[in-house]
Amino acid sequence: MHKLVIYLLLFFFPYSLFSSTSIDLNLTPQEREFIAQERVIKYVYDPDWAPFEWENGINEHVGIVADILKHIERKSGLKFQASHSVSWVEAVDKLKNADADMVSSISINYTKKEDLNFTTNTLFSVPYVFVSHNNDYFADGFNSLNSAKLALVKGYAIEEIVQSEYPDLKFKTVSNIR
Repeated sequence: MHKLVIYLLLFFFPYSLFSSTSIDLNLTPQEREFIAQERVIKYVYDPDWAPFEWENGINEHVGIVADILKHIERKSGLKFQASHSVSWVEAVDKLKNADADMVSSISINYTKKEDLNFTTNTLFSVPYVFVSHNNDYFADGFNSLNSAKLALVKGYAIEEIVQSEYPDLKFKTVSNIR
């Protein structure tokens, strides 16, 4: 039941995040009871995914996603507690090992879909972006990368996509985007 409450609130709030008017959440008695118990929902996050979320150097979760969670706390009475991780892979491992109740933001890929429960709604979608040296031109997307070496962050959804759909590309797996 508590997963349902978390999902409902996380994906209902985008419609009212910046509204100054009070709203009725239309929660069931069970959902209201869960919130009244004041359980702390421990979550993991990507420590290196600015501007969406990152760790600020003193083990604090900051960014757009952190701000959304703070707003959900104010509107609902839910209590969230961030769990520090040094990498995205460590954050996902904490979730899989039940050291956390939820992940603040994650995309669905083939392996994670089997391990986790996902909602059908999303707060936002992020396009894939190529960052390159000056004068490099990649007009044909991945097809332009045949002679390039690509860095992929371990555990990100794009890693598995590139490995399975573009097996001839040269790539290196890195632990973060820095």
